[in-house]
Amino acid sequence: MINYLTKLFKQGIALCVIATPLCALLYDPSVIFPFITLKAFAFHSLVLLGLALSSTLLLIDNQIRQKLFFIFDNKTFRAYLLLLFFIFISGLFAENSLIALWGTSERADGIYLHIFCLYLTIISVLILKKHNWNLVFYAIIFISLILLYFQMMQDGRGFFRPGSLLNQPTFLASIYLISIGSCLLLAVEKNNNILKMFLFILTFLFIYGIFISGTRASLIATVFALVVVFFNLYKIDKKVFITLFSIAIAAIIIIIIKYYFFKTSDGFYRIIDFSNNYSSIQSRLINLLISLNSINPLNGGFKNFLIGWGWDNYFLAWDYAYIPEIKNYDPAPFDKAHNTYLDILVMLGVLGFFSFCNLIFRIFTSIKRIKFYSLKLAFIFIFTSIFIEYFFTFDSFIGVVLTQIIFANLIWLELESYSS
Repeated sequence: MINYLTKLFKQGIALCVIATPLCALLYDPSVIFPFITLKAFAFHSLVLLGLALSSTLLLIDNQIRQKLFFIFDNKTFRAYLLLLFFIFISGLFAENSLIALWGTSERADGIYLHIFCLYLTIISVLILKKHNWNLVFYAIIFISLILLYFQMMQDGRGFFRPGSLLNQPTFLASIYLISIGSCLLLAVEKNNNILKMFLFILTFLFIYGIFISGTRASLIATVFALVVVFFNLYKIDKKVFITLFSIAIAAIIIIIIKYYFFKTSDGFYRIIDFSNNYSSIQSRLINLLISLNSINPLNGGFKNFLIGWGWDNYFLAWDYAYIPEIKNYDPAPFDKAHNTYLDILVMLGVLGFFSFCNLIFRIFTSIKRIKFYSLKLAFIFIFTSIFIEYFFTFDSFIGVVLTQIIFANLIWLELESYSS
Protein backbone atom coordinates (compact mmCIF):
# COMPACT_ATOMS: atom_id res chain seq x y z
CA MET A 1 0.00 0.00 0.00
CA ILE A 2 2.83 2.41 0.91
CA ASN A 3 4.65 1.64 -2.35
CA TYR A 4 1.48 2.30 -4.33
CA LEU A 5 0.92 5.64 -2.61
CA THR A 6 4.56 6.63 -3.12
CA LYS A 7 4.34 5.91 -6.84
CA LEU A 8 1.00 7.71 -7.12
CA PHE A 9 2.28 10.80 -5.31
CA LYS A 10 5.43 10.93 -7.44
CA GLN A 11 3.33 10.81 -10.61
CA GLY A 12 1.11 13.57 -9.24
CA ILE A 13 4.10 15.81 -8.47
CA ALA A 14 5.60 15.14 -11.91
CA LEU A 15 2.31 16.13 -13.55
CA CYS A 16 2.25 19.39 -11.55
CA VAL A 17 5.72 20.31 -12.81
CA ILE A 18 4.97 19.23 -16.39
CA ALA A 19 1.79 21.33 -16.38
CA THR A 20 3.59 24.43 -15.04
CA PRO A 21 4.67 25.80 -18.46
CA LEU A 22 1.05 25.58 -19.63
CA CYS A 23 0.21 28.46 -17.28
CA ALA A 24 1.65 30.79 -19.96
CA LEU A 25 -1.39 30.10 -22.17
CA LEU A 26 -3.99 31.18 -19.59
CA TYR A 27 -5.80 34.42 -20.26
CA ASP A 28 -8.92 35.84 -18.63
CA PRO A 29 -10.34 39.06 -20.14
CA SER A 30 -12.85 39.40 -17.28
CA VAL A 31 -10.25 40.31 -14.61
CA ILE A 32 -8.33 43.56 -14.04
CA PHE A 33 -4.98 42.14 -15.17
CA PRO A 34 -6.04 39.55 -17.79
CA PHE A 35 -2.51 38.65 -18.91
CA ILE A 36 -1.13 37.78 -15.47
CA THR A 37 -3.86 36.98 -12.89
CA LEU A 38 -4.90 33.54 -14.10
CA LYS A 39 -1.30 32.57 -14.90
CA ALA A 40 -0.17 33.42 -11.36
CA PHE A 41 -3.15 31.67 -9.74
CA ALA A 42 -2.59 28.46 -11.75
CA PHE A 43 1.15 28.39 -11.05
CA HIS A 44 0.72 28.84 -7.31
CA SER A 45 -2.00 26.18 -7.22
CA LEU A 46 0.19 23.65 -9.04
CA VAL A 47 3.19 24.29 -6.79
CA LEU A 48 1.09 24.09 -3.62
CA LEU A 49 -0.37 20.77 -4.77
CA GLY A 50 3.11 19.47 -5.59
CA LEU A 51 4.40 20.71 -2.24
CA ALA A 52 1.59 18.97 -0.32
CA LEU A 53 2.27 15.67 -2.12
CA SER A 54 6.05 15.92 -1.68
CA SER A 55 5.69 16.77 2.03
CA THR A 56 3.71 13.56 2.47
CA LEU A 57 6.39 11.66 0.54
CA LEU A 58 9.09 12.97 2.86
CA LEU A 59 7.28 11.29 5.75
CA ILE A 60 7.03 7.86 4.12
CA ASP A 61 10.02 7.64 1.74
CA ASN A 62 13.51 7.51 3.26
CA GLN A 63 15.18 7.76 -0.17
CA ILE A 64 13.47 11.11 -0.82
CA ARG A 65 14.66 12.39 2.56
CA GLN A 66 18.25 11.43 1.77
CA LYS A 67 18.09 13.12 -1.62
CA LEU A 68 16.83 16.30 0.04
CA PHE A 69 20.07 16.49 2.05
CA PHE A 70 22.08 16.09 -1.17
CA ILE A 71 20.20 19.03 -2.71
CA PHE A 72 21.14 21.33 0.17
CA ASP A 73 24.75 20.11 -0.08
CA ASN A 74 24.98 21.18 -3.73
CA LYS A 75 27.15 24.32 -4.14
CA THR A 76 25.05 25.77 -6.95
CA PHE A 77 21.86 25.33 -4.95
CA ARG A 78 23.49 26.89 -1.89
CA ALA A 79 24.53 29.88 -4.01
CA TYR A 80 20.87 30.18 -5.00
CA LEU A 81 19.82 30.01 -1.33
CA LEU A 82 22.30 32.78 -0.52
CA LEU A 83 20.66 35.02 -3.13
CA LEU A 84 17.23 34.19 -1.68
CA PHE A 85 18.55 35.07 1.79
CA PHE A 86 19.45 38.59 0.62
CA ILE A 87 16.09 38.88 -1.16
CA PHE A 88 14.35 38.09 2.14
CA ILE A 89 16.61 40.45 4.11
CA SER A 90 15.96 43.25 1.62
CA GLY A 91 12.23 42.66 1.96
CA LEU A 92 12.42 42.71 5.75
CA PHE A 93 14.10 46.12 5.75
CA ALA A 94 12.42 47.44 2.58
CA GLU A 95 11.08 50.95 2.33
CA ASN A 96 7.75 49.34 1.37
CA SER A 97 7.64 45.81 2.77
CA LEU A 98 4.15 45.11 1.40
CA ILE A 99 5.28 45.70 -2.18
CA ALA A 100 8.46 43.70 -1.51
CA LEU A 101 6.45 40.69 -0.35
CA TRP A 102 3.62 40.68 -2.87
CA GLY A 103 4.99 42.71 -5.79
CA THR A 104 2.70 44.72 -7.99
CA SER A 105 -0.61 43.35 -9.25
CA GLU A 106 0.35 43.69 -12.92
CA ARG A 107 3.65 41.79 -12.45
CA ALA A 108 3.04 39.37 -9.52
CA ASP A 109 6.80 39.20 -8.93
CA GLY A 110 7.17 39.78 -5.21
CA ILE A 111 9.19 37.70 -2.77
CA TYR A 112 6.34 35.20 -2.54
CA LEU A 113 6.97 34.28 -6.21
CA HIS A 114 10.55 33.34 -5.37
CA ILE A 115 9.38 31.29 -2.39
CA PHE A 116 7.21 29.30 -4.76
CA CYS A 117 10.09 29.02 -7.24
CA LEU A 118 12.19 27.55 -4.43
CA TYR A 119 9.46 24.97 -3.79
CA LEU A 120 9.29 24.25 -7.53
CA THR A 121 13.05 23.68 -7.67
CA ILE A 122 13.09 21.32 -4.71
CA ILE A 123 10.16 19.15 -5.76
CA SER A 124 11.43 19.00 -9.36
CA VAL A 125 14.91 17.85 -8.34
CA LEU A 126 13.52 15.42 -5.78
CA ILE A 127 10.92 13.67 -7.91
CA LEU A 128 11.44 14.06 -11.64
CA LYS A 129 13.18 11.44 -13.75
CA LYS A 130 14.76 11.83 -17.17
CA HIS A 131 11.54 11.06 -19.08
CA ASN A 132 9.65 13.56 -16.89
CA TRP A 133 12.16 16.28 -17.74
CA ASN A 134 11.75 15.54 -21.44
CA LEU A 135 7.99 16.02 -21.06
CA VAL A 136 8.61 19.35 -19.31
CA PHE A 137 10.75 20.51 -22.26
CA TYR A 138 8.08 19.34 -24.71
CA ALA A 139 5.52 21.34 -22.71
CA ILE A 140 7.70 24.47 -22.99
CA ILE A 141 8.01 23.95 -26.75
CA PHE A 142 4.27 23.33 -27.05
CA ILE A 143 3.26 26.55 -25.30
CA SER A 144 5.82 28.46 -27.35
CA LEU A 145 4.33 27.13 -30.59
CA ILE A 146 0.87 28.22 -29.46
CA LEU A 147 2.21 31.67 -28.57
CA LEU A 148 4.03 31.83 -31.91
CA TYR A 149 0.81 30.96 -33.76
CA PHE A 150 -1.10 33.83 -32.13
CA GLN A 151 1.86 36.13 -32.65
CA MET A 152 1.99 35.33 -36.37
CA MET A 153 -1.76 35.91 -36.64
CA GLN A 154 -1.30 39.33 -35.04
CA ASP A 155 1.67 40.03 -37.29
CA GLY A 156 -0.41 39.17 -40.34
CA ARG A 157 -3.03 41.71 -39.23
CA GLY A 158 -0.40 44.42 -39.00
CA PHE A 159 0.11 44.57 -35.22
CA PHE A 160 3.17 46.55 -34.19
CA ARG A 161 5.43 44.20 -32.20
CA PRO A 162 2.79 41.50 -31.57
CA GLY A 163 2.90 40.07 -28.03
CA SER A 164 0.62 37.06 -28.48
CA LEU A 165 -1.19 35.90 -25.30
CA LEU A 166 1.33 37.74 -23.12
CA ASN A 167 0.57 41.15 -24.63
CA GLN A 168 4.25 42.01 -24.19
CA PRO A 169 6.72 41.25 -27.02
CA THR A 170 9.79 41.53 -24.78
CA PHE A 171 8.50 38.86 -22.39
CA LEU A 172 7.43 36.73 -25.35
CA ALA A 173 10.93 36.86 -26.86
CA SER A 174 12.40 35.78 -23.51
CA ILE A 175 10.22 32.68 -23.55
CA TYR A 176 11.42 31.89 -27.08
CA LEU A 177 15.02 31.87 -25.80
CA ILE A 178 14.12 29.21 -23.24
CA SER A 179 12.18 27.30 -25.90
CA ILE A 180 15.25 27.28 -28.16
CA GLY A 181 17.22 25.90 -25.23
CA SER A 182 14.55 23.23 -24.66
CA CYS A 183 14.83 22.18 -28.31
CA LEU A 184 18.60 21.86 -27.93
CA LEU A 185 18.29 19.86 -24.70
CA LEU A 186 15.91 17.41 -26.36
CA ALA A 187 17.96 17.21 -29.57
CA VAL A 188 21.12 16.10 -27.78
CA GLU A 189 19.18 13.38 -25.95
CA LYS A 190 17.58 11.84 -29.04
CA ASN A 191 19.11 9.44 -31.56
CA ASN A 192 16.29 9.96 -34.07
CA ASN A 193 17.70 12.17 -36.86
CA ILE A 194 14.22 13.12 -38.11
CA LEU A 195 13.22 14.31 -34.65
CA LYS A 196 16.50 16.22 -34.33
CA MET A 197 15.86 17.95 -37.66
CA PHE A 198 12.33 18.84 -36.52
CA LEU A 199 13.67 20.34 -33.29
CA PHE A 200 16.22 22.40 -35.21
CA ILE A 201 13.45 23.68 -37.50
CA LEU A 202 11.50 24.72 -34.40
CA THR A 203 14.61 26.51 -33.16
CA PHE A 204 14.66 28.72 -36.24
CA LEU A 205 10.91 29.28 -35.97
CA PHE A 206 11.41 30.65 -32.46
CA ILE A 207 14.24 32.87 -33.72
CA TYR A 208 11.78 34.10 -36.34
CA GLY A 209 9.36 34.86 -33.50
CA ILE A 210 12.05 36.98 -31.84
CA PHE A 211 12.49 38.88 -35.09
CA ILE A 212 8.83 39.79 -35.47
CA SER A 213 8.60 40.72 -31.79
CA GLY A 214 11.07 43.51 -32.55
CA THR A 215 12.99 42.75 -29.34
CA ARG A 216 16.59 43.78 -29.83
CA ALA A 217 17.68 42.52 -26.40
CA SER A 218 16.62 38.93 -27.14
CA LEU A 219 18.13 39.02 -30.62
CA ILE A 220 21.47 40.28 -29.27
CA ALA A 221 21.34 37.58 -26.58
CA THR A 222 20.59 34.90 -29.19
CA VAL A 223 23.41 35.98 -31.49
CA PHE A 224 25.92 36.26 -28.64
CA ALA A 225 24.96 32.84 -27.23
CA LEU A 226 25.17 31.23 -30.69
CA VAL A 227 28.62 32.74 -31.22
CA VAL A 228 29.77 31.23 -27.91
CA VAL A 229 28.26 27.85 -28.82
CA PHE A 230 29.70 27.88 -32.34
CA PHE A 231 33.12 28.84 -30.97
CA ASN A 232 33.07 25.84 -28.62
CA LEU A 233 31.68 23.59 -31.35
CA TYR A 234 34.42 24.63 -33.78
CA LYS A 235 37.04 23.38 -31.35
CA ILE A 236 35.59 19.85 -31.16
CA ASP A 237 33.87 19.12 -34.50
CA LYS A 238 34.56 21.38 -37.49
CA LYS A 239 32.22 19.47 -39.85
CA VAL A 240 29.21 19.86 -37.56
CA PHE A 241 30.18 23.49 -37.02
CA ILE A 242 30.24 24.22 -40.77
CA THR A 243 26.89 22.47 -41.30
CA LEU A 244 25.04 24.23 -38.47
CA PHE A 245 26.66 27.59 -39.20
CA SER A 246 25.60 27.37 -42.87
CA ILE A 247 22.03 26.51 -41.86
CA ALA A 248 21.94 29.45 -39.44
CA ILE A 249 23.19 31.91 -42.06
CA ALA A 250 20.70 30.59 -44.64
CA ALA A 251 17.81 30.93 -42.16
CA ILE A 252 18.76 34.52 -41.29
CA ILE A 253 18.99 35.43 -45.00
CA ILE A 254 15.53 33.95 -45.62
CA ILE A 255 14.07 36.00 -42.74
CA ILE A 256 15.68 39.19 -44.02
CA ILE A 257 14.49 38.60 -47.59
CA LYS A 258 11.00 37.82 -46.33
CA TYR A 259 10.74 41.12 -44.49
CA TYR A 260 12.53 43.18 -47.11
CA PHE A 261 10.20 42.16 -49.92
CA PHE A 262 7.04 41.19 -48.01
CA LYS A 263 6.58 43.68 -45.19
CA THR A 264 3.82 42.75 -42.75
CA SER A 265 4.77 44.61 -39.57
CA ASP A 266 7.35 47.00 -38.20
CA GLY A 267 8.86 44.64 -35.64
CA PHE A 268 11.72 43.57 -37.88
CA TYR A 269 12.48 47.14 -38.92
CA ARG A 270 12.67 48.17 -35.29
CA ILE A 271 15.51 45.68 -34.83
CA ILE A 272 17.62 46.93 -37.74
CA ASP A 273 16.79 50.64 -37.40
CA PHE A 274 18.82 52.32 -34.66
CA SER A 275 18.35 55.82 -36.04
CA ASN A 276 15.22 56.43 -33.95
CA ASN A 277 16.63 54.85 -30.81
CA TYR A 278 18.58 57.87 -29.53
CA SER A 279 15.99 58.79 -26.90
CA SER A 280 15.85 55.24 -25.57
CA ILE A 281 19.64 55.03 -25.23
CA GLN A 282 19.83 58.41 -23.51
CA SER A 283 17.08 57.53 -21.04
CA ARG A 284 18.82 54.25 -20.20
CA LEU A 285 22.12 56.06 -19.57
CA ILE A 286 20.46 58.61 -17.30
CA ASN A 287 18.63 55.78 -15.56
CA LEU A 288 22.02 54.17 -14.92
CA LEU A 289 23.11 57.33 -13.10
CA ILE A 290 19.85 57.42 -11.13
CA SER A 291 20.35 53.80 -10.06
CA LEU A 292 23.95 54.32 -8.94
CA ASN A 293 23.11 57.55 -7.12
CA SER A 294 20.28 55.84 -5.23
CA ILE A 295 22.71 53.43 -3.51
CA ASN A 296 25.52 55.91 -3.02
CA PRO A 297 26.22 55.66 0.74
CA LEU A 298 26.80 59.41 0.88
CA ASN A 299 23.30 60.03 -0.49
CA GLY A 300 21.09 57.11 0.49
CA GLY A 301 22.92 55.76 3.54
CA PHE A 302 24.87 52.54 4.15
CA LYS A 303 21.74 50.44 4.60
CA ASN A 304 20.64 51.00 0.97
CA PHE A 305 24.25 50.55 -0.17
CA LEU A 306 24.66 47.18 1.56
CA ILE A 307 21.24 45.50 1.37
CA GLY A 308 19.37 47.75 -1.07
CA TRP A 309 16.03 49.50 -1.07
CA GLY A 310 14.09 46.25 -0.89
CA TRP A 311 12.74 43.76 -3.38
CA ASP A 312 10.45 45.43 -5.95
CA ASN A 313 11.16 48.83 -4.36
CA TYR A 314 13.14 50.15 -7.31
CA PHE A 315 10.49 52.78 -8.03
CA LEU A 316 11.18 54.41 -4.64
CA ALA A 317 14.92 54.51 -5.32
CA TRP A 318 14.21 56.04 -8.73
CA ASP A 319 12.05 58.75 -7.19
CA TYR A 320 14.68 59.48 -4.54
CA ALA A 321 17.57 59.93 -7.00
CA TYR A 322 15.49 61.32 -9.88
CA ILE A 323 17.36 63.34 -12.52
CA PRO A 324 14.94 65.77 -14.26
CA GLU A 325 16.84 65.57 -17.55
CA ILE A 326 15.43 62.09 -18.18
CA LYS A 327 11.97 63.51 -18.94
CA ASN A 328 13.41 65.01 -22.15
CA TYR A 329 13.94 61.48 -23.47
CA ASP A 330 11.33 59.38 -21.64
CA PRO A 331 8.64 61.10 -19.55
CA ALA A 332 7.31 57.84 -18.08
CA PRO A 333 8.41 56.83 -14.55
CA PHE A 334 10.61 53.74 -14.20
CA ASP A 335 9.52 50.99 -11.81
CA LYS A 336 12.35 48.79 -13.12
CA ALA A 337 15.83 49.66 -14.34
CA HIS A 338 15.32 47.72 -17.61
CA ASN A 339 18.59 46.05 -16.64
CA THR A 340 18.36 43.09 -14.28
CA TYR A 341 21.84 43.67 -12.87
CA LEU A 342 20.96 47.26 -11.96
CA ASP A 343 17.66 46.05 -10.50
CA ILE A 344 19.52 43.58 -8.28
CA LEU A 345 22.09 46.18 -7.26
CA VAL A 346 19.47 48.77 -6.27
CA MET A 347 16.98 46.38 -4.67
CA LEU A 348 19.48 44.08 -2.88
CA GLY A 349 22.53 46.32 -2.47
CA VAL A 350 26.12 45.30 -3.12
CA LEU A 351 25.82 42.19 -0.90
CA GLY A 352 22.85 40.90 -2.89
CA PHE A 353 24.53 41.86 -6.15
CA PHE A 354 27.67 39.87 -5.28
CA SER A 355 25.51 36.89 -4.31
CA PHE A 356 23.81 37.12 -7.73
CA CYS A 357 27.22 37.19 -9.45
CA ASN A 358 28.26 34.20 -7.32
CA LEU A 359 25.18 32.30 -8.50
CA ILE A 360 26.07 33.03 -12.13
CA PHE A 361 29.60 31.77 -11.48
CA ARG A 362 28.28 28.59 -9.84
CA ILE A 363 25.87 27.94 -12.71
CA PHE A 364 28.64 28.07 -15.32
CA THR A 365 30.90 26.00 -13.04
CA SER A 366 28.17 23.34 -12.97
CA ILE A 367 27.84 23.51 -16.75
CA LYS A 368 31.60 23.10 -17.13
CA ARG A 369 31.43 19.83 -15.18
CA ILE A 370 28.88 18.27 -17.58
CA LYS A 371 30.64 15.39 -19.34
CA PHE A 372 28.37 15.12 -22.39
CA TYR A 373 29.63 17.95 -24.61
CA SER A 374 26.46 18.45 -26.64
CA LEU A 375 24.43 18.76 -23.45
CA LYS A 376 27.00 21.23 -22.14
CA LEU A 377 26.59 23.39 -25.28
CA ALA A 378 22.80 23.41 -24.84
CA PHE A 379 23.12 24.76 -21.29
CA ILE A 380 25.77 27.25 -22.42
CA PHE A 381 23.31 28.64 -24.95
CA ILE A 382 20.44 28.87 -22.46
CA PHE A 383 22.24 30.62 -19.63
CA THR A 384 24.47 32.77 -21.82
CA SER A 385 21.42 34.10 -23.68
CA ILE A 386 19.52 34.68 -20.41
CA PHE A 387 22.36 36.54 -18.68
CA ILE A 388 23.13 38.64 -21.77
CA GLU A 389 19.46 39.56 -22.13
CA TYR A 390 19.48 40.67 -18.48
CA PHE A 391 21.69 43.61 -19.49
CA PHE A 392 18.79 45.12 -21.43
CA THR A 393 15.58 44.03 -19.75
CA PHE A 394 13.86 42.57 -16.70
CA ASP A 395 12.10 39.22 -16.51
CA SER A 396 8.40 38.44 -16.56
CA PHE A 397 6.40 36.15 -14.26
CA ILE A 398 6.41 33.29 -16.79
CA GLY A 399 10.04 34.00 -17.72
CA VAL A 400 11.08 33.62 -14.07
CA VAL A 401 9.17 30.34 -13.75
CA LEU A 402 10.58 28.80 -16.95
CA THR A 403 14.13 29.91 -16.10
CA GLN A 404 13.68 28.30 -12.69
CA ILE A 405 12.69 25.02 -14.36
CA ILE A 406 15.88 25.04 -16.46
CA PHE A 407 17.91 25.86 -13.34
CA ALA A 408 16.26 22.96 -11.48
CA ASN A 409 17.15 20.63 -14.36
CA LEU A 410 20.80 21.70 -14.09
CA ILE A 411 20.80 20.91 -10.36
CA TRP A 412 19.10 17.56 -11.02
CA LEU A 413 21.65 16.71 -13.70
CA GLU A 414 24.53 17.52 -11.35
CA LEU A 415 23.09 15.34 -8.57
CA GLU A 416 22.45 12.50 -11.01
CA SER A 417 26.06 12.63 -12.21
CA TYR A 418 27.26 12.40 -8.61
CA SER A 419 25.00 9.44 -7.83
CA SER A 420 26.10 7.57 -10.94
